[in-house]
Amino acid sequence: DKVGVMALGGADNMSFTNSSGTWSESLLASSTLTLTVASDISQTRPYVFTFTVSNPAKGQDVVASISGSGIPIPAVAAGRPMVVHSPTVSAGISQSTPWPCASNTLTVTLTSDTPLLASCNPIISLTGLTGSFTPTTASFPVYVTGGDIASPNPLITSWDNAGTLSIALNSTVIGASTHPTSAVQNGMPNVVNFTFTMTLLNPNHGQPAPVVGVSGSMSYSDFSNSPFLVSTAIGNPTVPTFSASEVDASYMTGVSGDLWPLFVRPVIFSSFTQQSTSNPCAQNVITVTMMSSVPIYTACATSVGGTAGSTAVTITGLTGSTTGGPTLPLTVAANFSSSPAWNNTIGQLALVPTTTLLAGSNYTVVFTLTNQQNYQAARTPMFALSTYGASYPTSYGTNDSAPLFIAMLDWTVKTASQSTPWPC
Repeated sequence: DKVGVMALGGADNMSFTNSSGTWSESLLASSTLTLTVASDISQTRPYVFTFTVSNPAKGQDVVASISGSGIPIPAVAAGRPMVVHSPTVSAGISQSTPWPCASNTLTVTLTSDTPLLASCNPIISLTGLTGSFTPTTASFPVYVTGGDIASPNPLITSWDNAGTLSIALNSTVIGASTHPTSAVQNGMPNVVNFTFTMTLLNPNHGQPAPVVGVSGSMSYSDFSNSPFLVSTAIGNPTVPTFSASEVDASYMTGVSGDLWPLFVRPVIFSSFTQQSTSNPCAQNVITVTMMSSVPIYTACATSVGGTAGSTAVTITGLTGSTTGGPTLPLTVAANFSSSPAWNNTIGQLALVPTTTLLAGSNYTVVFTLTNQQNYQAARTPMFALSTYGASYPTSYGTNDSAPLFIAMLDWTVKTASQSTPWPC
């Protein structure tokens, strides 16, 4: 409880001792203003005086009363001067990209039905943003980009990789608001609409959209962490248009679910491998055509906080040739390094992309191996994306076109005959 002097204003403030009263504030019971009459009060005219209190950081609806002592005055209702509206905030959150390994800008838009003041220390909290590869940090930048506030300078807050983030709308932030100060009676800076963005790193694999929550609280004086209602719309019904630098335009278009926060499309990698000849000891031209369902970047992190490593499309299982390493020249190598590493022992070729491989675009590489002399069944190569953490079988031709199938030599013996059976 707190007790102090409350200054009075208004036309009749001098009707009371020292133009002030005694203010008794209680969190458990009603707060009371006690005034001592300094001069006779007329029976017939109204007396007007004012005093100022700070509204609490939570909604309330109270009924005030007036009573007197000395000459007893029974308590009479005096209206509801301390009604305080608790904010109701609508929030929307969406993302910029569903691709694995991509830097993903999340946009959060909030609209309050009540002006938010810095003195109430409003805090917006996000939970459930799980699955990103952005590590926990105490220096996480958040940009306020729209609505009543637009600042080029980031807010620095704390990010927890468990998926939580809190943004304090302090006096510096709200002080930059363009929302009219006339919205608050005493002309204080306030905010009603604002948008902020932040960037997280998508994981190197697909994942469903997590359940994301947005909440708010305010604190003032003895009222700490008073929650207020936030209704949240997750995702964005707008169908995204994918960049031509990431997706082949003829392959696919976006769907509304692509903008749900931290939804990441899964990697589906397909390929077809065939050879030019099954003859023993021959120069065998191998043609590989491949396509991914998502963009394959030249570098990608493989863990939370990890350094982005170079991506390689590794083919394993091309065994049975006599071609040595350590490199193997490509005769067709669009978008790949022309001399990838080659390990004959395990039949492994590590193709290194030189540019982003577009989702839905076919890429072809061609190289030559020397077939061994002995028969062997067709190989079943596996493809792996080194930084995307998955392996994929290949499709291949049949019979003589199957990769590294070496045919068995089959001599055709004709009938032998002679000209004469006589000795000497």
